[in-house]
Amino acid sequence: MRVLAVVEDWPDRGGGLLATELWLKAACREVEVVVVGPRPFPPCPHLPHPLPHQRPKLWLTRPRVDLAKFDVLYIPRYAYHLIPAAKRLGLRAVVHMHGYPTYLSTGQPHDWRYETATVKRLYAAAAAKAVETLIDKWLRQADAVICVSRAHCARLEKYRVVYVPNPPPPVPQISAPRARRFVYPWGPRPFKGPHIARAVAKALGTELVETGELSRGEYYHVVATSKALLAPALWDEPYGYAVVEAMMLGTPPVAFARGAIPELVEGTEAEAYLAHNLAEFAKAAKKALEEPPPPKLAKEAREKFRTELDRFLKALMG
Repeated sequence: MRVLAVVEDWPDRGGGLLATELWLKAACREVEVVVVGPRPFPPCPHLPHPLPHQRPKLWLTRPRVDLAKFDVLYIPRYAYHLIPAAKRLGLRAVVHMHGYPTYLSTGQPHDWRYETATVKRLYAAAAAKAVETLIDKWLRQADAVICVSRAHCARLEKYRVVYVPNPPPPVPQISAPRARRFVYPWGPRPFKGPHIARAVAKALGTELVETGELSRGEYYHVVATSKALLAPALWDEPYGYAVVEAMMLGTPPVAFARGAIPELVEGTEAEAYLAHNLAEFAKAAKKALEEPPPPKLAKEAREKFRTELDRFLKALMG
């Protein structure tokens, strides 16, 4: 079977891009996958084509490729508009959801106000149901919508959801002294809680490193040499690679118990740093600052998170 993966421009280096890179790298060794889009995903064959990341522009763009030559259409981001054409040709259509279809589907319809002016207009339309209705129509035609955590699946249960946890990131083992500081991984968007991380670090008289544009190697070193990762997300994270990476480096993640976070830390020493409110968050951060790092956490995480390639291929191929 031949798989066409349609991957538009991906302007950030978030968890969705990392998961897509890891899955395509693994899948291309097992089945024939061709990637169409602006960037290659080695070792998959690549058909260069400009596909904008802005959803209104993307949904008016069709890649110059003959869908009839493929058996499966794989959409790891937002190219939902291709699903009807794929179904008319008899293809299997699979969407790999790393977030939510629109902000309205997160249960927080006003989050679009955090976006840029162009995207604000899109989500204003979503709040009025126009875009939401169209996306819902497309996704209901998909043969499978892959979700990345049990909490994520619960939010998307009206579709044909298939649970496939993300593969673990390639985190090196780093042994180095820890500085008396915290690290915050997620950038300035308010629903990620940077203001909470700054306030907690200030209250405890401790440095907070905001990782910004660090390379992945530099980022791992900063996390491995910090006392804790502060992850005060105010929305339901579908997965949370930053939390997984911190655990694999033996650095406790201090996070709110919402979205996928509780299931990521379940059964590990990181459960002790889970918070249900701001007071508990500050208390957990203080615990991480004053106590030695949990000794078993890195080993627990590296055993817990595995690449389930067979599960992914079954969801992809049917």
